[in-house]
Amino acid sequence: MGGSLEGVEKYDYLLVNFKFFLFITIMGGNMGRYITISVKVPIEVKEKLEKLGIKPSKLLKRAIDEELRRREIEEIEDKLKELKNVLNRFSREFIVESIREDRESR
Repeated sequence: MGGSLEGVEKYDYLLVNFKFFLFITIMGGNMGRYITISVKVPIEVKEKLEKLGIKPSKLLKRAIDEELRRREIEEIEDKLKELKNVLNRFSREFIVESIREDRESR
């Protein structure tokens, strides 16, 4: 099992790239059907939104999208941590040799 800092850096690099890939994938998704979700706010809040020119629908859509994205990323990070625990059982040499054997067998 590898306990070197180099492995941690590679894991962080993969995680950052995976988050970027996930972000692009989620942002590119398009749902064809819609429903209406309503929210009640105090009159003062509605007046402040109007005064500042903030459209509540855009604000709420963005907040919902960001929260969904954050939670989906959390779920995937948890799964990656579980996978990391499994992968840590194999030595770096074993993984390198397995990849090499697979490439040579093609």
